[in-house]
Amino acid sequence: MIQRFLTRIRQGAKADAFTHRYLLLAGLVCLIAFHVCANLWWLHVDNHAIRADEARHLLSARTHYEILQNTEKSLKERCVAMFGVADIYPPLTHIAGALMMRFVGTDTDSVTLVMVLAHASIIVAIWFLARSLWAPTQAFVATVVVSLLPLYCAASRYFSTDYLESAFVIWALVALIRSDGFRKAGWSCLFALCAGLGMLSRQTALIQCFGPAAATFIWAIYREFTCKEDRRGFRIGRLFSTACVVVLLCVMIPALWYFPHYSTMHGFWQRRFDKPADFYPEGLWLAHFLGLIQGGLFLPLFLLALAGFAMAVPRTVKNWAYGVLASYVVCFYVICTWGIHAYLARYLIAFSVVCGMFVCVPVYAIKRQSVRWFCAAVLIAFQAFQYGNLTFGPYPRGSSFVIPIGAERPLMKHLRYTGLPVYNDHIIGGAYSFYPPHRGPNWKDRLFEQMTRHELEKHYVTGRRAVYQLVGFGGLAMELDQSRYWPRKSPLADNGKRMPDAQSPLVSLNTKQPSPEAHLSFTSGKQRGTCVFNPGNKLEVPFAAGAQIDITFDSPQEMSALVFEFASAEQSPGTFVVRFDGLEDDGSPHSDSVIRYTGPKQAFHFFQFPPRAIHRLQMSVPSEEGNKGPLMLARVDCFARIAQARPLHFYGGPAVDEGFLERLNVAHYVVIRTEDNSPMPGSAPYAQMRDTVSQDFELLDEFHEPTSGILKAGTYALYARKQLQPLAYWTNPGFSVQASGSFPGRGRWDIPWWQFPNYAPVQSGDKNFWVSSAPAILDVNLGGLHEIRAIELTPLTAKDGFSGVNVLYWDRTQGAWSRLPDAAPAISPPRASNDYGNRRPPGPWNLPVLTDRIQFVFEKGGDGSPQLVVLANAYIYGNPVAADAEDEGIGLDDAADALFSLEATPLAVFLRDRVPEGGSHAEMKPASDTDGKPVVLAFDACSWGDGVLSLLWGGQTILRMPSVPPETGFWNAGDVAVACRSHFGQGKASYRIVLSGELANESRQNQQKQLGFHLQGNIKGSYFRILKDAE
Repeated sequence: MIQRFLTRIRQGAKADAFTHRYLLLAGLVCLIAFHVCANLWWLHVDNHAIRADEARHLLSARTHYEILQNTEKSLKERCVAMFGVADIYPPLTHIAGALMMRFVGTDTDSVTLVMVLAHASIIVAIWFLARSLWAPTQAFVATVVVSLLPLYCAASRYFSTDYLESAFVIWALVALIRSDGFRKAGWSCLFALCAGLGMLSRQTALIQCFGPAAATFIWAIYREFTCKEDRRGFRIGRLFSTACVVVLLCVMIPALWYFPHYSTMHGFWQRRFDKPADFYPEGLWLAHFLGLIQGGLFLPLFLLALAGFAMAVPRTVKNWAYGVLASYVVCFYVICTWGIHAYLARYLIAFSVVCGMFVCVPVYAIKRQSVRWFCAAVLIAFQAFQYGNLTFGPYPRGSSFVIPIGAERPLMKHLRYTGLPVYNDHIIGGAYSFYPPHRGPNWKDRLFEQMTRHELEKHYVTGRRAVYQLVGFGGLAMELDQSRYWPRKSPLADNGKRMPDAQSPLVSLNTKQPSPEAHLSFTSGKQRGTCVFNPGNKLEVPFAAGAQIDITFDSPQEMSALVFEFASAEQSPGTFVVRFDGLEDDGSPHSDSVIRYTGPKQAFHFFQFPPRAIHRLQMSVPSEEGNKGPLMLARVDCFARIAQARPLHFYGGPAVDEGFLERLNVAHYVVIRTEDNSPMPGSAPYAQMRDTVSQDFELLDEFHEPTSGILKAGTYALYARKQLQPLAYWTNPGFSVQASGSFPGRGRWDIPWWQFPNYAPVQSGDKNFWVSSAPAILDVNLGGLHEIRAIELTPLTAKDGFSGVNVLYWDRTQGAWSRLPDAAPAISPPRASNDYGNRRPPGPWNLPVLTDRIQFVFEKGGDGSPQLVVLANAYIYGNPVAADAEDEGIGLDDAADALFSLEATPLAVFLRDRVPEGGSHAEMKPASDTDGKPVVLAFDACSWGDGVLSLLWGGQTILRMPSVPPETGFWNAGDVAVACRSHFGQGKASYRIVLSGELANESRQNQQKQLGFHLQGNIKGSYFRILKDAE
């Protein structure tokens, strides 16, 4: 019975040991999960302004990611390219960040997950370190204490080479202890692997691993020589061979990067060692102690660590794990203090973890168990208290407790330390300063939001990108965050890709998620059919003249433009009507809910209109001569207007050097930062900078930012380039352009024409210009009365452009077209030249022109092709005038009505009834009238195609006008004026020609002079036909 009792006791003890081990493992997993969740929460909530070294490493990770994404190269070539990136830092951290961008996301939080994983791995390493010193329960408590160290935790939320290096260094120490003095080959090789990877993360891993490895090797040799066992020579030989393998691996792994970048490494270490010791205030022997106090441990734990280190040194005889940690502390302190002069707190991540192990030594030295565990509980409570203060946000009261000792000493001022903190809500670590999560927008967001808002309010015309320049102090790294404000390629999609170039404000509903479905039904004579399609997809809908096509959406869709594409020009109608069922807020139909088209047969049709919700579209094709033959609808696409700002791009700074003014000429925005109590130097470049910025830029925003880490408090001033407002459809829906001729697909004049190459919704880049045979006419309706202050025209190339351009404006006081008084349009550099992107918009005219219409008449093309006019961009700058002013003066419609109100004489003689393209004439003799009165001629005509119609008198051109008339037209030059009214659906227009003054007298006195027309067409088969009375 006694034997059975003892057996049960032994079985229970084993079960208790197993349960205890399981609980410790579960506790370790929970500890890791807690830290990972806390870090993920911090990254989600935080929005600190990334700058300095963190921004530099994130930008480098982005560079490696772009190389990794280049699928045109093989994986081997991409790896070689990543290791070949020129940088003073080894690439492993950046490659790890690139991999995280590849598999998780491209935002900065996703990249920083590398540090979160490193943080979790360090906790496991701390457990192994603690187990090499203490029993399982004590080791777990020590792991909890060390895992809450302020610097070690805070640095895990920032992307840095220091943190990944520290992870490899700590694991190298674990492997070094477990190798048992290089007796265990596996752990020895793991040490070499961690040391090599640490050196591929940051160069200083060499000095962190060298000291404890050398001390361990010496201790191992001493142990082998003092050991009384046999085969001593064999063991010493094996020790040296293992050490050689370790050294070889430590050299080979980082050699992949170090050897090709030898010159870079030489410069890095030379700068480190060449700095004299007196460069730093009062030397550096206190710097590492201050770094530990400021954030590595804080003052209470620092004092415990000092006591623990003193108590641990004698224990190295019995447990060399103490010796490894102690040798690491001593070597790191000596080399970093008097060797490479590395003194900032952010270099102490691994150092603080090792020192944190010594914090627990005095606690575990307490002999009385109850007191020992009480002290351990107090220590954990203190760590949890300062951890919450630094992680979840500063406490409302008592967020810091700093003893103001030594704050006035030069070293403390140099390191920006204000005293000795018992605990604090931030850690100043040089280029990295660690704070609780920053909630809400930061100063970068404010600047970018102001620039983006200004971009949407003003239409800049100097390029597809908005460039900004930074002036003042460097290291702000605004270019890291600019991509968050770039326009989306598909703004209707949930996760539309951000694009580095301007995007069209017209977005196809086909990109919407999910894409809306439309039901199409058509009736064409006896033929009927239905189908379901998504906007933008291909269709095959055959129909004929007299057909009606109905398109109904599942739900009303917000639209601003429509595209109707037919199978070919031959299979497209020359006349059709599109009606839609948009309603006003009061439920009444829109007054402009009809789109009418009559003109040449062409495959592509694009229509724009003010935004509205449309549920149904109806296309009617009347039975006319231009609609004969089989027709085929191939595509219907719908566009919503979603205005997006141009992408913002960094363009240099912060120095005011020789290239400053050159960069400033290109910049759209300038950000000037001045530090408090540190005014900019009063040098000539800075004085010139201030004068230039104030002349050419206007102040958008100015605000003050407090001190953050080593970045002093300062004022940010944001300036935007002054520019006249360009006029476009989006600034006024009444804005429209009628072009006398354009080859199909070469430019769309019913899109925002002031920058149409960038906003054409369905065209490739090589077709984004306007081409017309010379002469050519552009008639621009501004959509209301405006003060025009400047006009700018852009040719395509040096040889493909235009010449002999005349600009007319509608003079409402005279009721006629007039030439610009003393201002010609500015001709910018060709768009295909390098100078175009750096051009400056024209300045305002001395006297603005008050008008609601502009007309451009191009007489010839460029030197390379005089017969073709090629226009790449056209800009009209001005400001709208109050609506009341539009009631004053004579409008174009009023002038046309006045001509039609005159008593007209029919044309007397028809010498030819048709004006074909290519230079033929149709001459007419006007009938004489009573002396002193103008000669008024009336006739009807029909036209087809596209081009410019020249009115001739005696064989000389006296007036030019489009061959295809607008709804209401009026043209005048000298003593002749022409008005027209088109008859939609009837294929003809009525004209009035008025000859006055000398022309009227000459027409009565000289019957030999004849009135004629000359058509210069763009489309083959174009004609202008004068109709007889019966037609």
